[in-house]
Amino acid sequence: MLAEGIQALLGTRGPYCYDYFVTGDEGKDYLEGRQVLVLGAGGLGCELLKCLAMSGIKHIHVVDMDTIDVSNLNRQFLFRQKDVGRYKSEVAAEFIKRRVPDCEITSHTCKIQEFPDDFFLQFDVIIGGLDNVNARLYMNDKVVQIAKEGGPVIPYIDGGSEKWMGHCKFIKPLETACLSCYPSIMKTKPQQFQFCTIATNPRQPEHCVAWVKDILWPKEHPGEKLDGDNDDHIAYVVEKANEHGKKYNLGEITPRMARGVIKNIIPAIASTQAFVASMCTTEAIKYITGCAPNSNNQQVVGDNGIAYANTVMQKNSKCEKCSDEFTIEYKAEDKTLQQLIDDLENVYKLTAPKISNGAEKIYYPNLIPETKLNLPKKLVELAAIGDELIVACSGSQNFYTVILG
Repeated sequence: MLAEGIQALLGTRGPYCYDYFVTGDEGKDYLEGRQVLVLGAGGLGCELLKCLAMSGIKHIHVVDMDTIDVSNLNRQFLFRQKDVGRYKSEVAAEFIKRRVPDCEITSHTCKIQEFPDDFFLQFDVIIGGLDNVNARLYMNDKVVQIAKEGGPVIPYIDGGSEKWMGHCKFIKPLETACLSCYPSIMKTKPQQFQFCTIATNPRQPEHCVAWVKDILWPKEHPGEKLDGDNDDHIAYVVEKANEHGKKYNLGEITPRMARGVIKNIIPAIASTQAFVASMCTTEAIKYITGCAPNSNNQQVVGDNGIAYANTVMQKNSKCEKCSDEFTIEYKAEDKTLQQLIDDLENVYKLTAPKISNGAEKIYYPNLIPETKLNLPKKLVELAAIGDELIVACSGSQNFYTVILG
């Protein structure tokens, strides 16, 4: 099934088409033969699957580990009452297959972090409809890593929405700005409550969830992180939060409410998600067919009525993920090597940094164990002000430069 608009699009060569654009049946066959991965089968994911299938994409994989809740039914239109409790990705795939029989769609019920790199290599485009910032950054970093290691360039189209606001960003690894080029854009502010309120005077059911999350869980499960995707953890939170709430005559806490507080889930509106999914699909079609250039960044903002804006995002030459260069200007003062390593890990989020000054290895604990003796030494004992220290770290192909000031 190919939408009339797509047929018209493939029927004529326009002034902005790329050289690889082909018309007619050849273009149709090429489009239908592409493989697309959709991350998330929630509100945005449902819209994406519908748009892609109706646009002629015949090979789709969808990943989502969540199950369907009654509260999803008002906007996640691929689901029905009888589907409550089942995996979203499985039900969504079944629905699309019924409506578009020639669409081959495969569902996966796990985290994207569980897939090996080889899994992603089969796809021509990856589209994200995720409400989890960490997962979005993971996918961004993964396609960049694959490209850096000499693998195929797989575009990642990041879709997101919050109430009336939404955005679609086309990321072509190593060519356009990635999500890590502007990390402040991806920061979310967790819902916060006064400690005294949740501890002694909760006034809302959400306060009881926060009480379990911030007070009871660390006390009863020291050293174990509360996981909003773990059903057993959520069941524990719901049970304890309801027990706490009964003391103050507060309303019932549901698993959805508990998960929302723990994961800081952003509220969604169906019309915004439909708009964003359409933009994401358009970007995918443009890239696959070559009918038009892709946009660097798109945003739709609707606080005061729907207003559409296309904002160009320049590639950050200092990006720690997609750039070949990353420089840190560091005030050495009286700081020790241990303090520098702590800052690299905690402030700059570098994993297991190893440091050298030219040919001299200052800190390579596994390769040269005796360099651990440098940890308590002042930096000025190991290098001069103005020297450029080279930092390598686990999980990154980049070398980082630390300039001592």
